Amino acid sequence: MDMQSRNQYLKELRSEYLKTKFKKEKGKLLNEAEKRTGLERKHLIKKLKPKSNLDRKKEDRKKRSNL
Repeated sequence: MDMQSRNQYLKELRSEYLKTKFKKEKGKLLNEAEKRTGLERKHLIKKLKPKSNLDRKKEDRKKRSNL
């Protein structure tokens, strides 16, 4: 799975994850995402937070200044 398709999948999953109120359902979603993406659970939890870097575009990232 390449990075673009993984991020697209995680964006779709995030909306469902944030709507879920029960811990068991969130665990099931995390298990499924872990199998599909190969990422660890803690990393997935950080990616699925509302203010994660999934929404940033490549152009929006800070670049180094050449001194």
